[in-house]
Amino acid sequence: MAYSIAATAIDSLQYIIQMQSAFFSIVALFAFLTAVLTIGNQVVIRLLQQTRDVAIMKTVGMSSANLMKSILLENTIISLAAGLVGAGIALAFSGITLRFLFQMPMKIDITWSVLGILLSVITTAIIVWIAAKQSLAAKPIQLLQSK
Repeated sequence: MAYSIAATAIDSLQYIIQMQSAFFSIVALFAFLTAVLTIGNQVVIRLLQQTRDVAIMKTVGMSSANLMKSILLENTIISLAAGLVGAGIALAFSGITLRFLFQMPMKIDITWSVLGILLSVITTAIIVWIAAKQSLAAKPIQLLQSK
């Protein structure tokens, strides 16, 4: 009899853990989508502010490909720095929380931190490429007249 009660309790706990895991996965998905939209918004605003600079660089002969490389490199470096700072802060707060609230040591698996940073860099590069493509396709005179 005790075996069936223990099995039922274990099944119940496993079900609760699965539901919590699904819930936090959905929360993480919405957080990621929010981050993508925020990054996209900031990139578009920055590109609109740099319209005159892009027009001048194209006028003096810089190719669209070189401009794209420059814009991608700039935003990738910013994204990498932000990812490193964000991962560092997250690890610090996680360590503090585990140590002082739960009296547990923190086991660091650097793989997830690296994957998170890579995801932020790749996402930023894709968004920048999409946003900059339209701006770089325009002729310099069109860019200057649009402002």
